[in-house]
Amino acid sequence: MTTLALFITALSMSAPANAIAVDGTVTYEVDGMITVVKRFDQIPERATVTTGANSSLSLRFKSGSMIRLAGKTQIEISELVHGQTAGRRKEKVKLITGKMWARIMKLLGRDSHFEITTQHAAAGVRGTAFWTETSTKSTTFVIDHGAIAVTQANGGEQLL
Repeated sequence: MTTLALFITALSMSAPANAIAVDGTVTYEVDGMITVVKRFDQIPERATVTTGANSSLSLRFKSGSMIRLAGKTQIEISELVHGQTAGRRKEKVKLITGKMWARIMKLLGRDSHFEITTQHAAAGVRGTAFWTETSTKSTTFVIDHGAIAVTQANGGEQLL
């Protein structure tokens, strides 16, 4: 009985992201295994997701937040932790290359956060929508509404 309770608790702590729209060629890789993404697939924590040219993917997280990946984009779903209460959610996505739009739901509690990182900066967000694009040279953020706190790789911080 104790084993079953631990298993159920573990399932509620890490919930996958759900593919709600897939257009073109999209794959994810976990532990060397590559899987073609189809609509309604669940993408697990630690997955590296890649969209092909002229392809796109929309992912919805347990918090209700959503990201859309443009073609030729690669992300890593670094962290998907959901506590027993809504105030303990941690979702972290690393944009490796390409373009991504994000609509982040307002998160409850100080222990909740949604973070998007690139090789140049990290953005901590709560209740906002924005585009971000990264390449080997730079990262750009364009705010639709709301605000994001951006920390640059050199340590500088700015509220956008």
